Amino acid sequence: MDSQLRFLCRRGLKELDMIFEAYLKNHANKASKEEIDLLIKLLEMDDQSLLMFIVKEHQNGLEKVLCDKLKDAHT
Repeated sequence: MDSQLRFLCRRGLKELDMIFEAYLKNHANKASKEEIDLLIKLLEMDDQSLLMFIVKEHQNGLEKVLCDKLKDAHT
């Protein structure tokens, strides 16, 4: 696992830390380059916006796939 990605996934909200820890453990090693690139882009968001983006249900395409993995990894 890329240490820079692991560092970027450390957030200020415990809920996000739990979501990203589970994603890194369960999905990141199998993720496509496009999925990792999208994750890095999402990690540029502030914590509140990022949490709301992950839990909302109207993403599409790769955003939906990634958000579903993030939500599923945490449950």
